[in-house]
Amino acid sequence: MQVTGGNRLMGLSGGQVDGHAHVFLASLPMAESRRYTPTQDAAPRTYDALLAETGKAGAILVQPSFLGSDNSFLLETLRRHGNTQNTRTFRGVAVLDDHRETPDRGLLAEMTEAGIIGVRLNLIGHPCAMPIEIDAWDNLLHAVDAEGWHVEVQCDGKHLPSVLPQLIARCRLVVVDHFGLPADAMPSECPGHQAILSAPKERLFVKTSAPYRAFPDLSSAEAARQIAPFFAALLEELGPEQLVWGSDWPWTQFEGRHSYQDTVAWEKLWQAGA
Repeated sequence: MQVTGGNRLMGLSGGQVDGHAHVFLASLPMAESRRYTPTQDAAPRTYDALLAETGKAGAILVQPSFLGSDNSFLLETLRRHGNTQNTRTFRGVAVLDDHRETPDRGLLAEMTEAGIIGVRLNLIGHPCAMPIEIDAWDNLLHAVDAEGWHVEVQCDGKHLPSVLPQLIARCRLVVVDHFGLPADAMPSECPGHQAILSAPKERLFVKTSAPYRAFPDLSSAEAARQIAPFFAALLEELGPEQLVWGSDWPWTQFEGRHSYQDTVAWEKLWQAGA
């Protein structure tokens, strides 16, 4: 059974897509507050070759946190692919400053024209994991929601019960990264899992990607096996149209532990066991 949430977010009626990947150059200016600094490029041409090799119809490119809110390389990549005869379709998820000023609607419209379909809130280690702090994003969230974008959140599972309802109250479509990053001891009992199941299903998408981020102490292959029952539970509760498979290429902080073909095989493993 193919999960089709990525197609729905991208507006594609057919084909298999990669719903979560990053492209960047190690020489790009980096955000001062970054938690990680890449040493190798994740070039669009290299990634496009992987998509072609595995028969993917396109991908959602997510702005990496270490580039901060400078989305220029992402926008350039989207525009360049949009102006070529490439048969694959690309969309993007940007990062915008969490200021209290209303974003420039003209700028948002330009980003939409380039292929941006969402904004990402990376709350790992961020004070916004506390409930009251999400108010700082009010103007931004209302503006991108009016633009028709979804809001993607990366958040430790233990914080989802406080964060997720607030996002859903402000935005029509919310996407949860990486299985909701459940606690690795008992993923199905993580409060974040219960928050996902309690949310309005037609407005929530979950990315089934990067199991090694939920089980960082296991090998990537074992992490993929451990997350399989969690995938089955999400599939049963949300349905394939609300799940988004992603490779998480190039696996920042987990480079060299698996291949792109491995991530495709994990998708098949999860679907076979569901």
